[in-house]
Amino acid sequence: MIIEVGGLAVAAGALVSGICMLWWMRGRGDDRPGSPATAIGFIVFGGTLGAGVGVLLTGNLAAEQVGWLLIAAAFGGVATLTLANYPRPDLSLPSRIAMALLVVAAVAVLIGTWWMPLLWSGAVIAGTVMIALVWWRTERSVGRERRCMLWLLTVSATAALFLGHLFFFADSADGDVYVVLAAVIAPTVPLLLALGMTVPDVVDIRLVISWIVLYLAMFELTVAVFSAASVVIANFSGTSTARATGALIAFVGAAAFGPVASRLRGVVDEVLFGSRGDAVLTLSGLGQKLSAAGGPENWVLSLRDAIGVPRIELWDNEHCIATAGEGGADELVVKLTADGEEVGKLVVGVPADSQGLHPQVRSVLQLVAAPMARALQGVSLAADLRESRGHVLTALEEERRRLRRDLHDSLGPILTGVAFTTDAARNHAARDPAETVRLLDTVRAETAGAIVEIRRLVEGLRPPALDEMGLVGAVKQRVSQLRTADGDLLEVSVTAPERLPPLPAAVEVAAFRIIVEAVTNVARHSGSASAAVDLDVADRNFTITVRDIGSNAADWTPGTGLQSIRERSEQLGGSVLFTSGRDGGLVSVNIPFA
Repeated sequence: MIIEVGGLAVAAGALVSGICMLWWMRGRGDDRPGSPATAIGFIVFGGTLGAGVGVLLTGNLAAEQVGWLLIAAAFGGVATLTLANYPRPDLSLPSRIAMALLVVAAVAVLIGTWWMPLLWSGAVIAGTVMIALVWWRTERSVGRERRCMLWLLTVSATAALFLGHLFFFADSADGDVYVVLAAVIAPTVPLLLALGMTVPDVVDIRLVISWIVLYLAMFELTVAVFSAASVVIANFSGTSTARATGALIAFVGAAAFGPVASRLRGVVDEVLFGSRGDAVLTLSGLGQKLSAAGGPENWVLSLRDAIGVPRIELWDNEHCIATAGEGGADELVVKLTADGEEVGKLVVGVPADSQGLHPQVRSVLQLVAAPMARALQGVSLAADLRESRGHVLTALEEERRRLRRDLHDSLGPILTGVAFTTDAARNHAARDPAETVRLLDTVRAETAGAIVEIRRLVEGLRPPALDEMGLVGAVKQRVSQLRTADGDLLEVSVTAPERLPPLPAAVEVAAFRIIVEAVTNVARHSGSASAAVDLDVADRNFTITVRDIGSNAADWTPGTGLQSIRERSEQLGGSVLFTSGRDGGLVSVNIPFA
């Protein structure tokens, strides 16, 4: 009677589960892992099983064969075909072959209600095909559907083990207790399968598997050890195990339970999560890797390998400074804090087939966060210190170099003109006093200009035109005054974006000087009557290109002018390219800026 009542409870559980699944799936469209066909299979299973058990409960011997036929159809046909399509039908060739074999097995089970050997053969075929099919579909599934398949594996395997043990113990003196337990537990199977199909993310099924495997294995091991010890003692003593002896065996088993369970847990977690389940082991291996790692790129790579996630990114307060791997269905953000101040964060990609990270992995990340925050803070401080020291040294050297460049670019030509004009005045002094006076006036004017230039250099002012007209306007004004070696005005075209972004003062001054020097070199040395200046800004890089159409085929010999251009660029972390040929010369400068 207990078995019949349990059968009715299972049938009721299947019916309720199927109805609840249909209700849950209504209106959800594609946002569901399961299929209505599977839910209908639960209902059909529950109805068929309930009808079969109900026929048996009538006590009608003539209808008993019909009752068993319905029960065989429920378990051997409807149940296997429904679970083979859990959570949704699979139309691949292996699945279609498996479905055909299951149909054959179902027919064998139905016929086997009259001939027992055929029933057992059908049951063996159905069980073998189901195990192979479910395992194969689980291995090839991903994401949410994979978690549904893990639910099916977990619930089915656990139910088979529990119910198998309970029915095994049913032969004992108090076997009715185990039968009652089986009747109570069995109805939960369809309910749990429905839960796994509708909301597979309600818990991390891998953690459930880990605990079930651990405690089932420890139960089997404890029972086996206790039974073996009792048999050995009974054989040696010739009497059954006394209560005190049993207590001693239990004490020894209890003492060994903890260490064995811990070791077994490590093995299970190794299979399910890799070596990440053991936080101490993971941290130990990670510490060795980080000790050998050189920088942030190696830090995140070592951490990703240690905890087994698809992607890890290391951020400071503004930018991603290192990344390892790619992918991840979701993200876990771990803040990095040092001295009460947030210095960055770790962004960890969660595996696509997992609801979340293993708790031990989260523990590892929290433990790693503090030293990594300190390390990131140290890198930042070291970079700031190097940058500050570099700024100080650069500023000191820049003053010397700027004075040298400006003396060459500005005072050099003026003083050269003064010297030449003075020589001319001396040559005309004896025979042409009027010309001598004119030349001396010229010297006076040039000397006044030199005084103005010296005052500018002494005061350390940047070109006033930059503030008055901007970089493009200042460049146009300055190069419009240049003449070629023949005395003709140099035609200079300046192309720039309609609106340049705000540039750092150092970049703006350097760009102005570089352009003027490059165009001056065109006027002096290229033999060309025109030059083209192109300015562009892209990805926080300022690009300057100066071209001419000269015909100098020989390679340029770097002089003070070209060296000045190179130094100004490299001083700001930029790069320079000089080329010359029959098609003209090219000066290309790239200056990064923050």
